[in-house]
Amino acid sequence: MTRFGWIGLLAGCATSLVGCGTGTYDSVVDRGVATIRADAKFRGLFAPVQIPEAPYTVRVPVIFPNSYTPTSSHPVDGAKIKPQRMQPPFMSADENIKLMFEGTVKEGSSDLPFYVYLGASPVKPGEVDKFAADIEKGVKTIVPADQAPAWEPVDVDTPSGKALPWRKMRLTIDQPFLVKLDGDDTPEAQNMPGVLELWLHDAGDYAVMIVWRAPKQIEGPQQREFDSVGGMTVPVPNVKPDLAKWPALTAGTLAPLEPTP
Repeated sequence: MTRFGWIGLLAGCATSLVGCGTGTYDSVVDRGVATIRADAKFRGLFAPVQIPEAPYTVRVPVIFPNSYTPTSSHPVDGAKIKPQRMQPPFMSADENIKLMFEGTVKEGSSDLPFYVYLGASPVKPGEVDKFAADIEKGVKTIVPADQAPAWEPVDVDTPSGKALPWRKMRLTIDQPFLVKLDGDDTPEAQNMPGVLELWLHDAGDYAVMIVWRAPKQIEGPQQREFDSVGGMTVPVPNVKPDLAKWPALTAGTLAPLEPTP
């Protein structure tokens, strides 16, 4: 509600003096302020993008300059993006992930990539638990034997100020990243400590999954992430991914696909 809406509400109270006591007005204002604050947290996200083959959208951070599908070309890989780049290391190329966003950070002579992957699978009622168990089983194939990855429940804020339930799994493990060195046209797969963070939501008819990956050495935060250029929010050069912030904010923007007018 705009500030003029608050003025109208006050005027209505003053005129009628019925059903609009101070306590009620305060609660309405509090909810309005909470919504404004919630909206401010989501600065730095793109407009909603549809998750392929699913009636849902999310918003991802503008720190990702490029997006890809399994059939995309890639400026480094050539006419067909490499499966190692398109998929998290615990998933096969034909599973679930249909859209990937990639960014890079310059570290010395290396360009280190970071990713967010989006996917959704149709499920029947009650099948999300099995879907979650299958993902957990896949993750266990790439973690040391002494680790026991498991989901944890987490509620995230939405732009409307409400909470949205997800399951989350975060690991810091050695994993492969395609690293491009200065003067080298061919990226090299290098194993290095990296953050792997998985998010899973039961959307009823769909299990929605968001996966984040980044080398640990480039994980944010940093003091300044954005500039304003021509009224648009753009990332500062060489911005690092803050995986303590962006995954929850992205998860909070999950919404049903708006019907086409």
